[in-house]
Amino acid sequence: MVTEKNIIKKLNIEVQTPSVTVGTQFNDEIGDFFKNEIIPEMDIQLDEMAKQFPNKIVRFDHIELDIHIDKSTSFKKLKPLILTALKKQIAKDTPKENRTNTVLPHVLTTAKNKGDAFLFFIEAGTYPWWYDSKKIFTKTDFQNMLEVSSFSEKLKQKLKDKHIQKRIIFQFDFEMIEAIYTAITDTKEIQHASYKVTQTSRFQSFKVPFWSSVFDYSYTKKEAGLLQKIDAIISSIAIKKNNKTTKNYQIELSFLKEVSKIVTYINELLNLGILLKKTKQENIRLTLDKNTSPSASTTLNNETLKSIESKMVTYSRLDTNKVEDEFISITKNDRFSTKISDEGILVQNAGLVILHPYIPLLFERLDFLSEDSEGKLKKTIKPNKVATAVHLLHYLACRKEQPYEHELTVEKYLCGLPLEQSLERMISLSEEQKEQCNSLLKAVLDHWKALESSNIELLQNEFLVREGKLFFTKDTEKIYVQRKVYDLLLDKIPWNLALAKFPWKQKMIHIEW
Repeated sequence: MVTEKNIIKKLNIEVQTPSVTVGTQFNDEIGDFFKNEIIPEMDIQLDEMAKQFPNKIVRFDHIELDIHIDKSTSFKKLKPLILTALKKQIAKDTPKENRTNTVLPHVLTTAKNKGDAFLFFIEAGTYPWWYDSKKIFTKTDFQNMLEVSSFSEKLKQKLKDKHIQKRIIFQFDFEMIEAIYTAITDTKEIQHASYKVTQTSRFQSFKVPFWSSVFDYSYTKKEAGLLQKIDAIISSIAIKKNNKTTKNYQIELSFLKEVSKIVTYINELLNLGILLKKTKQENIRLTLDKNTSPSASTTLNNETLKSIESKMVTYSRLDTNKVEDEFISITKNDRFSTKISDEGILVQNAGLVILHPYIPLLFERLDFLSEDSEGKLKKTIKPNKVATAVHLLHYLACRKEQPYEHELTVEKYLCGLPLEQSLERMISLSEEQKEQCNSLLKAVLDHWKALESSNIELLQNEFLVREGKLFFTKDTEKIYVQRKVYDLLLDKIPWNLALAKFPWKQKMIHIEW
């Protein structure tokens, strides 16, 4: 079993001293003192406390210590005072077996803790401060969450929001989405062999319009609209170019045999009766009609298959793009930003700000930027390139692809996106895009003389992959970057590292490294 780590959101130290001189001395030394002497001991004390609650998570909203010392108290003497006070406070706040009405701290099962984090994530796109950023939500995790009282009802209520539907569809794979859908609709998990057809690349490419239609139906029960959209999706999957070579024809015929499995899957998922029918025209097209029995056969019969053999099949293709656009259009009006408190928001890959002079050039080379009517660059990111741009910045920092949304906070911010706007996770970067990233990083090393003999991995691991914090006020935007030993080399950078300005962002970014 993996041991849970202790997480501290914020450590606030207030020191009242008799003079400015003494206060300045404390200010210079207190940070290192807590980092090296106090926090390791806090870890030990919290681990000891956690032994009282095996397989549980304990969350303190806050722990406050008030310690009085005199002039002669050194840091050496201060350490036991702090640790003794901390031990007493933890013992006082820790719930006892017979204290059932304790509000603070919160003692939770692992499933309850994960469930709370999951609900937070699907709404905000980030993890709560108390949840490990390296963890992901699996289907097994989700099934355990369903055992927690009130989780299913909370999930059902949240999924009425199309923004949340969109995030779930964008972030999770087909199997996980199905598990979520069956949970909120009390549908049995699909065991039929027809499920396998949903794993094909052709069907997966229609994941967004398919699941948006399904979620919409689960709340509206508008069958006519559902059938039209499903018809559009299946017709678009089956559509092929007007090419009558034997090879292409055989592929098409083979797929038509799978179409009935897709319809069977939809029937089981939605508890509907949808039939495939042959039209009266010479050619065959797929039509979907509601039937009273979900168990009705949807298999294409031999007569239909023979008619396919004698004539090329043509399909009446509905505008599937319109189906998807209805769902994606939420993004256009999604111009809101995560409400960041005065404490800021923690981010990964904060070191990306060091590349601020190069990122606009990278986007320009990859044709990510818009042009005006005269063909001149407007220096704004094209709407259909924004998601790729965000993923590209993540790859630039750590050479990883298809991250979950909570890992992309600083990347979304640098691209000018609202932090709560959801993005597709299953985006594949092209080899050209990756090569351009490598070229950018090599150029940084060439111009940064202190690192010119180093490799790209060192630049990424030691400077770009940094934790940090974003702070927004009415007038300014600021990013704090965690400091490391190598930061002495930052003095050798030949460009400004205090301010950054991106052409697609209105405000300057103040950098504190």
